[in-house]
Order: sequence, then structure tokens, then C-alpha cells
Amino acid sequence: MSAPPLIYIAGVSPRSGTNYLSRLVSKHPSCVAIADGEDHFLSKSDLLRLFAERVYGHWSVDWSLKKKNTSKDVLGAIGEGLLKFLRSQAITENGQTAEENTSTVVTKTPHPKNVGLFDRLFHDSFLILLIRDGRAVTESRMRTFEESFDEAVQAWRRGAREVIRFVEEHGWTSDWHRVLKYETVFKDPEEELRQIYDDVGMNFSSYPSSYLEEIAVVGSSTYGEDGEGVTWEEKQDDGSFNPLNRFQDWEKEKHERFEWLAGEEFRNLGYTTSQPITSASVARHYLLDVKQFPKNAKRAVHAKLRSLVFSHVTE
Repeated sequence: MSAPPLIYIAGVSPRSGTNYLSRLVSKHPSCVAIADGEDHFLSKSDLLRLFAERVYGHWSVDWSLKKKNTSKDVLGAIGEGLLKFLRSQAITENGQTAEENTSTVVTKTPHPKNVGLFDRLFHDSFLILLIRDGRAVTESRMRTFEESFDEAVQAWRRGAREVIRFVEEHGWTSDWHRVLKYETVFKDPEEELRQIYDDVGMNFSSYPSSYLEEIAVVGSSTYGEDGEGVTWEEKQDDGSFNPLNRFQDWEKEKHERFEWLAGEEFRNLGYTTSQPITSASVARHYLLDVKQFPKNAKRAVHAKLRSLVFSHVTE
């Protein structure tokens, strides 16, 4: 089995650990990583699919273009161009670009939108879909983005629903993808890396094992300073870093509210709930829903209008 040209890491939501996993995976000597940032190619790929379908639809049935290809071929060709671009942005250990390098490119995006298009956009590549406990993500989003509790939970829930739809269609693993839990990666990174490299045809024995002990904390809301919700400077763990218990100080009401808003999605992703909703609190949650309704309705209307406008201008 030959290694794929691309390993693409997508997260259930921003603050789900894609930066951490990308740094781990890309340390293999057969991999190169994008210098910085997140490409967002996959989350916007519905626009590329629409482009491919519209172009293909305008081709005459008498043309060889139409006879020899499908809209999926057009989308795949776009993906090849994107991969070439990603390779031009990747940096090798000696600081050079990897345009002429045959190493596997590792890139990431914190959103799961359009993950179902991955195998059509990036042929022969590998997708890692990273999920994380919604309570930890919620707490981290509140610290980082200054979101309200409900906003943060609902953002995680939207991503979780995307992942659930993907899993229902494609399963938890296949020859081109794997769904991972951040918690298992953090607890035993070596075992999870062995599995990933086995999936993509790489040998873990080449991995610099000392890196697992030396890896610094980057992009964590735990070490934000001077009012900042997150820091992107490397920080050595001082013993206080435990991203698995971010919600340990939540009061009962927060646990119940999370269960009310996202309990079903939480369990469907394989997590267990520790705080069932009591009958006495149901009325309170309905009242909170009513309070949040104007904000949620505004978001829904905005999304619908954007969809209608985009549909009109692309006709």
C-alpha cells in the first residue's frame, strides 16, 4: 500500500484539537505540513461541486468532454489543483517548500461541513475526522470566542450533526477515512498514531518517539494571557494542562442545559451523559429556549436568504 498524497484532518468544531493532531501526524518523516493556518477547502467545497455540476451540465452530449467524463471527474480535477497548491505551501524540515517532494501533505480545517465530498474532491487521499466531548469544546469556545453557553453548545451540535450524517453514510472507518476521538488521542497518542499510519501505509518505527514527550501546548485556551482567550505561542505543560476536564467546575444547571440542547448528538457520537434532566427543570429550559429564539431565528433567516440569493445568481 502506497502512502496517500494528502492526509486531511477535519474537526467537529473549532476548539476540537485539530491543531494538536495535525502537529502529531505531520511529524512523521514521510509527511510535510502546511506552514500555518487552516485551508477551509473542504468546508467550502459545496461551491466547487456546484461549479463542476453547472459546467458539466452546459456541455453538449455530442462533445467528447461529456462522453468521457462526469461532473465528478471535473470536481476531482479541481481537487488535484488544490492539492498542488497545498503542496506549494507545505514546509519541509529544512525549511524548503515541498512542491517537488513526494511526501504526504498534512492539512487541517476545524469544520466538518461537506466531509461527505472528501473522496470525490481528493482522490486516493485520507480523511481524519476528529470529534471531541462537546462539554470541553463548549467551555473552550466560551473562553476563546466569548460566546454564550447556548451559542457554544449549538455550534458544537451543528458540527456533531454533520459528523453523524457522515457516519451514517460511510461508517466510522473505511479505506479512505477514520473518525477519531480527541480524548483517546490525548490519552494514548502513540497507539492512535500507530493506527493512523497503518491505515495510510506508513511505518510508525520511523516516527521520532521523543516528540510525544516533548510536544509543547499550542493554541490552548488554558494558557491564554492578558485577557486573551487563546495563545498560539508554544507553552510547556506546567502540570496544570488537562484538556479533558475543562467542564469539571460546571454546576448542575450547565450539565442539564447541555443535555437539553445536545444530549442526543452527544450520545450518538459515543459519549455518555452524567446529568439527566429532571422533570422539575423542563420548564426552565423551555423558557431559556424562548429567550434564545430571536437570536436563533435571525441566524436561520440569514442562512436561508444566503441560500436563496446564491441559488439565484448561479442559475
